[in-house]
Amino acid sequence: MKLTRFEVCDYRSFEDSKDVRIPEGNLLTLVGQNESGKTSLLRALESFSTGHADFDDYRHAESPPQVFCTFKLRVSELPSSFPGHDELLSYLSKTNGEVTLVRLWRADDPEGRLELSDDMDQHISGGLWLEEGELNEDLIASVLSTVIPLVPPMSLFESQSSLLPRSIPLSALLDSDQSHQGYRGALNFLGAAQLNLNKIADGSDRQVTNRLARASANVTRDLHDVWTQTTGGTTRVSLESRWRTTN
Repeated sequence: MKLTRFEVCDYRSFEDSKDVRIPEGNLLTLVGQNESGKTSLLRALESFSTGHADFDDYRHAESPPQVFCTFKLRVSELPSSFPGHDELLSYLSKTNGEVTLVRLWRADDPEGRLELSDDMDQHISGGLWLEEGELNEDLIASVLSTVIPLVPPMSLFESQSSLLPRSIPLSALLDSDQSHQGYRGALNFLGAAQLNLNKIADGSDRQVTNRLARASANVTRDLHDVWTQTTGGTTRVSLESRWRTTN
């Protein structure tokens, strides 16, 4: 799945950002004066991904934030069978493969929850409201549980702390020691590569080396899917990670 557009409502300084579309080249530039809300937009995407929104993220105490994200979903990413499979395929055929999810926060639910957009709810339920205005909650829950694991993680790049480090001790990651430069960048890489930190810690040198090599190749491939820029005419950016033991 790939993010194609988003909308932020009642989040920090934004009452409604309106529809923000990601260009075909997959590179969106936000331009504005200091304190105009550029970082808030990006932080809203991170909140959508993590579910975390603190008091400062609420524009009004009585109006919890809502973040809508639309993704391009390939049919090949879906399991071959699950309740709601045919209904979801029908919906994708009408939306050019796009699905919209919304992260909602409420006073009794500080971590928020992900829901399908209203039009998806209705379509999955057969295109009509059921008796007494109810939806087919079983089908909706099945589709939602199938789609959510496919949502790509999104995190805010924060200056030096988010840069990929040249090296970082494994102990710093295991101990959540954020004082190390590049700590967050290393965690971002592990998340994008879907690497389990504990498996790295428990594996042999050969196992860890192989896992990191596969992870680097996978992240590089995914990066090429969204970033087509080259250097020197033909050379494309690639990521490489290595494991080194010290005494």
